[in-house]
Amino acid sequence: MLPQTAAIVSLQDASPAKWAVLAATITLAALLSTCAYRVFLHPLHRYPGPTLHAISSLPRAIATILGREAELMLALHKQHGPVVRVGPNELSYVDPRAIKDIYGHRRAGGGPEFARDAAFFDPALNGAADILRVADGAAHARLRKALSHSFSDRALRNQAPLLKTHVAKLLANLGAARGAPVDLSAWFNAATFDIMADLTFSAPLGLLDGNTRWEDWVHAITAQPRGMTVARVLRGYAAVWWFLSLFVPRSMAAARRKVWDYAVTRVDARLAAGSDKPDLWAEMMARNEGMPVEEMHANAEVFMVAGTETTATMLSGLTWYLVTNPDKFEKLKREVREATPREEDVTVERLQGLKYLHACVEEGFRMYPPAAIGPPRVTPAEGAKICDGWVAGGQWASYRYPPNFTRPDEYIPERWLENKTGEFANDKREILQPFSYGPRNCIGKK
Repeated sequence: MLPQTAAIVSLQDASPAKWAVLAATITLAALLSTCAYRVFLHPLHRYPGPTLHAISSLPRAIATILGREAELMLALHKQHGPVVRVGPNELSYVDPRAIKDIYGHRRAGGGPEFARDAAFFDPALNGAADILRVADGAAHARLRKALSHSFSDRALRNQAPLLKTHVAKLLANLGAARGAPVDLSAWFNAATFDIMADLTFSAPLGLLDGNTRWEDWVHAITAQPRGMTVARVLRGYAAVWWFLSLFVPRSMAAARRKVWDYAVTRVDARLAAGSDKPDLWAEMMARNEGMPVEEMHANAEVFMVAGTETTATMLSGLTWYLVTNPDKFEKLKREVREATPREEDVTVERLQGLKYLHACVEEGFRMYPPAAIGPPRVTPAEGAKICDGWVAGGQWASYRYPPNFTRPDEYIPERWLENKTGEFANDKREILQPFSYGPRNCIGKK
């Protein structure tokens, strides 16, 4: 007892310097024990990957903020194989067999579905559920049922005249350049924003007509993905997130509010005035599929964010690969012109039957996916048989991983055509899921 008593007296009389040394010692011991646990005792310690990634999620966080996460994932998979531990509690998979297990229906196998990670998305400003960000499976199923008819083949055929109107304006603007250089990315953005606004609000923004009124609003939307990505990473470090939030410019919060307020205003105007256009709400209301107006506001914001820049980004990448592969471009032009010699021949049904066009688009998604990292899923509470832990599906890395595709860094649409005995016969085509997979795949895929 005497030594313990002496120790207590010693601490009571300790100087601030001794207290600081004691605190530093305890902190260091805690850090070392945490590192040792994660490297040697953690349930994922047997999976390959860099030791630093097993200890901390900071290396991946830095790569994400710098916009280099996809390249990092590919490098790790090339070094360590198809499954890599990329964080203390995270595994990345590029094996196509994992897609169904992670993203597909699990009831058939007796287990629950992998839930979408709620922390991956910022919720709607009004707190209402929407088709993209809601984590609850039952709520997602209800929303998908209400909106599914708006994204059906029948709806797409009804929307075709609207789409052709905006495409004609895009082509007219490009033709007016008369051979001068043009910023195709900007024009693709103008077209996708006009199309999605027409589908969501029954009124385009007029960007293809030269209307500059909504440029600030469009810029606010295009700036959102990067800001949301940085915020998602920093929220994983509570103290850092709290400290940095003290210095966040009001303009950033105002930009998010601007996007939201516009969506609310335009949806309310659409509901008040009515419309005979085949927009995204027409089918739902015709079938009396109930959806509270608050959820309509939240979904409208999602449609405008998810359906605009992503499409324009993919179109920009696809165009670049076509013009830098002139033989592929010429082959595609021949197929399209032979199938649609007149403008009125351009129909949804006819375009869907063009195999080489489909191959070019698929290869474009493989080489230049607009969402390079897939939304993570959380292992069910009772555990799952996939890596015994949380698995994040990386898209860009999967598409460039050599065991999955022959000549993975080359744009070769022919790999998507029937080719059971040729050079690309062993390509794992099923891993290409740019719209995700299973019950939560993108409702706007068509």
